[in-house]
Amino acid sequence: MIAEAPTAATLPDLASYAQEIRRWLLGRVSRGASAGAIAPAAADLEAVPRVLDWWVFEGKRYQGLDRPLASSWTEVAAEVRRLTSAWGPRWTTTESAAGEVDWPATVHAQLGALRPQYVLRASTPGLTPQEAAALDGWCAWVAQRWAGYVEAFGLSEHPRTLPSEIGDASDVESPDVRRLQRWAHTARRSRWPLLRHVVAESLRCTFEMQELNALPLPPNRDALFELLCAKRVMQALGGAERGVRWLGSGPGEGGNRIGVSGVRGYYQHDVSEAVREAAGRLGEPGDALVRHRVIDGLPRRIDLLFQFEAPRRGLAGILLEAKSGETQDLADTVWQLGVYRAALRTKNPEPLLVWGVAERTATPTDLAAALALVRDRLAGGDVGEDLWLFTTGDQISEALALLGLALRSQP
Repeated sequence: MIAEAPTAATLPDLASYAQEIRRWLLGRVSRGASAGAIAPAAADLEAVPRVLDWWVFEGKRYQGLDRPLASSWTEVAAEVRRLTSAWGPRWTTTESAAGEVDWPATVHAQLGALRPQYVLRASTPGLTPQEAAALDGWCAWVAQRWAGYVEAFGLSEHPRTLPSEIGDASDVESPDVRRLQRWAHTARRSRWPLLRHVVAESLRCTFEMQELNALPLPPNRDALFELLCAKRVMQALGGAERGVRWLGSGPGEGGNRIGVSGVRGYYQHDVSEAVREAAGRLGEPGDALVRHRVIDGLPRRIDLLFQFEAPRRGLAGILLEAKSGETQDLADTVWQLGVYRAALRTKNPEPLLVWGVAERTATPTDLAAALALVRDRLAGGDVGEDLWLFTTGDQISEALALLGLALRSQP
């Protein structure tokens, strides 16, 4: 089924795209920002729902942890276990100078004393009472915030419950800012790296401005339009009030995954191996593609791929190719969509919405009238085959609503 959309009269300026994207997509760490990124700016993370949680768990990088906190619970739990069972120094007062003496403190202790007083280093449990209180408080605080974060975003790639050393969020009273500040002050002065680098730095996010980007954005129109399409699709699929997590800028940083509850999106998803496998299934034509190196010229990065955790209207997801600029039209999406769909068919045999999107088109069609032909079939949930769709970027939200795929249109 193919439906084409109305013409967009003029191409919007890139500033309006950037503004729309940054109003909805969450931030990403400042270092390693892509070319053309905006300068980092101080941000009050409590001002936007769930941005603080995203930053603490996934955006911020902590010294001593190779990965974000959300992926480092095992290491953190091991360090908590070690600290709570370790022994370390503290200062005590005795009448004998047998040991390491803190002489300035000893002089002060002698003032007015009837007997000699010496301040010595003694062996005691590794954490001071203040440090132990700060660590216990942080564990309860982070468990509570993690429980809310997991519930809001349905993080399938991370554990829903934290290791027992950290604890759980049951019957935990939310600490006020003064208590968080006190814990952070104690942890920041601690000799233990976990307290200094993780506990203190994560707590400080709640009461100090953080340096982060709303989203580093590329300067070219093609990439910016792809991100705009991603934002509009995810906003419609996840609901206008839900946030989006931006998990990385490349395969080594999370594979360009974007997520809302019930949907996982992939931006510039690499399917090179799947394209080669698909060519191999063609027999002699596929062998010729490899032999003459024609396969090296085939497209291999899907602009946007969305996978539903549960089918929506009988569809398992959305395969989207975006084209921008004055010279590219809807027809320019067709061959790439065909290559990508063939590459995905082995791992994704279920029906997909195969969608070509352009900034503007010379072939306008009434979208509502075109989609009316397939809405009844979608409502029955028995699609049986892919649904092909062609629209402009301005029609994304309307198309998803008409097809019954948008969150607000779900039963």
